[in-house]
Amino acid sequence: TDIHGSGLAPAMKRALWLLPLLAAWRLNFVAPSASPRPRPVKITRRAVGLEFLRAPLEAYAASRVADSPFLAEAPGAALHWGHAAAMASVYPQLAFGAFLGWQIRMGKGQETTPLSMGFSSATLHPLLSLGAFLFFLIGGQGGLVLLTAQKQTILDSPHAVTALLGLSLLALQALLPVFFENSQLRTAHAFLGSFIVLLMVVHAAFGVALGLSF
Repeated sequence: TDIHGSGLAPAMKRALWLLPLLAAWRLNFVAPSASPRPRPVKITRRAVGLEFLRAPLEAYAASRVADSPFLAEAPGAALHWGHAAAMASVYPQLAFGAFLGWQIRMGKGQETTPLSMGFSSATLHPLLSLGAFLFFLIGGQGGLVLLTAQKQTILDSPHAVTALLGLSLLALQALLPVFFENSQLRTAHAFLGSFIVLLMVVHAAFGVALGLSF
């Protein structure tokens, strides 16, 4: 059979043009690696706006750890979750204090409730609120110390950020009654108190997430 007359010659010529391309592709082809994928690098997000607090707080926490040798002998679970267990007890106090504040706002400040131990709402509300603020302040520095004792960094989590925000708002909340002649500030005090309670619930959730992360 005459390939030149059969129409096969043009097809063979086209095939011959493809051979160099196939050879180049074969030389450049790299088979997929069978090695396992590298683990993702854990990225730490720093609270940039709080960096000015980092050095003094780290120095304070390190000095407390150095002065507390019992931390090295404490059970791991107590060291890891002790802060969370201690702080959980203050949430009912904070929530009840906010409830009493709304009782006062609704004109029931001189009344008592089944949980107020005979104290009127107007008497018990500032005591519970001040106690919650002091408890959070003391517990917060304890959290820094326990994190440092476990070789963890501070101010690198939403839990730390919401802690500082909550303490700042509690301090502001304590000052507002001085200006209660202004009815708008009295209203702001009431709603800010409720917001702080919700913020501290979010803060607790961030704390659990932080505890489970290491």
